[in-house]
Amino acid sequence: PSCVFLMGLNDKDFALMDQAKGNLIKNTALSLLAVIIIIYVLFSGPPVGLSDNGDFDRIMHSNGLEYRVPTELRRFIYHNNYYISYKGETRLEELCNALFHIENFRNYPSLQHFFVKLSIGVNILINYVTGADSRIYRIEALGLIYTFLYGLALFALFSSIRIKRQWLDITLKLIIIVMFCDVGYVLYFNSLYGEALQNIFLVFSVAFGIRLFDEKPVKRNYLLFVLSLLGCGWTKFANIPVVFLVLIFLLPGTLMLFGKKNRLFAVLSTTVVLVSLVILYISIPKWMEVQTSYNSVFFGILRNTDEQQTQEYVEALGMPRYMEKFKNTNYYMTSIKEAINHEQFKKDFSKINKFKIAVFYLKHPGYFLEKLNITALNSGIIRPVYLSNYGPQEPRLTFCTTFEFWGNLRKALPFDNLIFNFLIILTAFAYLFYKGVIVYRENNRVKAFLFLGAAFAAAGCALYNFCVPYIANGEGDIAKHMFAYVQSADFIVILLIYLLLDGVSRIGPISVHALKHNRRFIPAAAGVLCVILVICGLAVLTSSRKTGMIGAFIELGEYNGKKMTWQIINHRNGVYTLMAAEPVTKGNFSESVPSNASLEKYGSNIWLNSRIRDFLNEDFIKCFSDEELALLETVNHRVLLSAGNLFLKETGEQEIFWSHVPVLSDRDYDNSYAVLVRDIVTLPNLRQIADMSRNGIKIKKAMPYWLDTPYYSNDSMLRIVEKDGYIYMKDAITEDIGIVPCIYLRSGWSMDGKGTLKEPYRIVN
Repeated sequence: PSCVFLMGLNDKDFALMDQAKGNLIKNTALSLLAVIIIIYVLFSGPPVGLSDNGDFDRIMHSNGLEYRVPTELRRFIYHNNYYISYKGETRLEELCNALFHIENFRNYPSLQHFFVKLSIGVNILINYVTGADSRIYRIEALGLIYTFLYGLALFALFSSIRIKRQWLDITLKLIIIVMFCDVGYVLYFNSLYGEALQNIFLVFSVAFGIRLFDEKPVKRNYLLFVLSLLGCGWTKFANIPVVFLVLIFLLPGTLMLFGKKNRLFAVLSTTVVLVSLVILYISIPKWMEVQTSYNSVFFGILRNTDEQQTQEYVEALGMPRYMEKFKNTNYYMTSIKEAINHEQFKKDFSKINKFKIAVFYLKHPGYFLEKLNITALNSGIIRPVYLSNYGPQEPRLTFCTTFEFWGNLRKALPFDNLIFNFLIILTAFAYLFYKGVIVYRENNRVKAFLFLGAAFAAAGCALYNFCVPYIANGEGDIAKHMFAYVQSADFIVILLIYLLLDGVSRIGPISVHALKHNRRFIPAAAGVLCVILVICGLAVLTSSRKTGMIGAFIELGEYNGKKMTWQIINHRNGVYTLMAAEPVTKGNFSESVPSNASLEKYGSNIWLNSRIRDFLNEDFIKCFSDEELALLETVNHRVLLSAGNLFLKETGEQEIFWSHVPVLSDRDYDNSYAVLVRDIVTLPNLRQIADMSRNGIKIKKAMPYWLDTPYYSNDSMLRIVEKDGYIYMKDAITEDIGIVPCIYLRSGWSMDGKGTLKEPYRIVN
């Protein structure tokens, strides 16, 4: 029979078979390359992953996992080994419970549990084969399972995309590997966060969704598509509404695609998934709704509102006036636990839900745009900067930078700009809508409906993932909650790159005939070009600029035989604030404190008795001549305090909340707990850094450098400005952080020079 079959094939058929075989080999090789990269990132060196921010507990408790270290050693440290808790009267019962029993599944009914159980089984097998302690749980087993699934997802995606020219096709798929195998994405695999599975199922969804546009529909592809979407919703409950909408948007085109013969299959499979999503949404635990709604109101709507706004918004939400005092608080603060657990508060707040919060924002569109700007500012990075990647062998909050090409490029591009994010979403919508309404409207109504559905699905998905995190949870953990949008935006970027490369492959040599023949690709190419121009324009607009004397450079003092250059960052009440153009040296903020176990290990973040303060005001100050010292002002400045040092408080009434975004970092500065200190030389503080960012003055330096501002919840950590221009945290005892002094110069001096970095101002007598 095979001979008869082959005899019936012509040269074209053989060519197609060879092409299919070549594509299979190519896509398999590229998928293996992606897997090799992920394995290299996650498993080739010291253990890497993401530390626990408190979310692990609900997964660990349900699956019988326990920490091997005490509570005080869990924050800001990645742990890859845990204990399996065996429960039962016999060994068989213990094994069955460890492998199959999920404690209180309804408390967090996530699909993630089943993959964790699978990894527990792998660990039990490893322990049995190697003779290791049967209790040991290695999170790398879960990471390997996720890596395998991700490799399959990428293979499905590569098999769904094809550009005619081979080298352009390979280029596109290599770009996909660079983007979606970035360390920011794959570190989630070695963790108990749900984002890992969300990432995998989204790639599967896109891969099988693309296959709906094939000329011949395959029922298997649609079934895998809807199941992948179900996986997205079941993994992270916040995805359920958008998955529901995607299915609804694509349903008309899908029904036309399968025709009367297979329409029942499409309806049934879609209905089953939609009903499953509804059941999942109904089953979302009450505790999750309460916590996120609290954050949405008090750490979202009422975040940084003035007294009048607070009264207005509390009234608009239908809440009693006494709740105004909870503004700028989040659900997890210990100082409010007793108050929010009071029966009266629970009763009054039970009237608040996500629908009422969404309606509030619809009635206040201008205010909502302000909040979306905060969302955009938190969309520039893939992984949160407050989750450590290494274990106790490295300083806390040390980050893995292996294969971070896309993550670094993403930080440099304006993905943290509200207009830019709306623009790329609009570009994707416009292209897909154009294909549906213009290209296929007359000659292929099935594809026309599919592209129209895809336009609304893609744009709706991106907008939902962009807007909903703030609506649903306020600013609580917002950088991590933007992960779904980061994925959506990156897929839109892939779409734009595909349009560009596919257009190049089709146009060929430039000629009038070629342009006429490929006129449908010209709008797409023009759209991509516009996006590139906007990127460049925004980059120019947000670059460092000088306004009058602010931003100018001045030469003053000499350190280690080298003239020092300073930048003027502020002018107030006749005093110029100068910040060193580059770190003068590097070193720890403070030494260890033997009387305290934690401070002995990590150092103290108190400025008053810090090593840096002594260095700046006793040793470093000698770099100025007597004439220069006479021009320097001794300032009375506020230094914020962490929770354990409030006994020093002289002013302030609240804690300073964390934000890695410079322009947002000082919003609580004026009201935060602080001590007043007199110094000639200081370190930069959050307010100065935030003002510099708002004024367009570059804050990035050649190395990370200290700020004088502590991290409130920890008595050892301080804020630093990293080389990427974001604000991070480091323990005070860390050695390799730069020291950038600030001095305060009186007015009334004469100068020459141009005020540039190469030709700074010089004070003349």
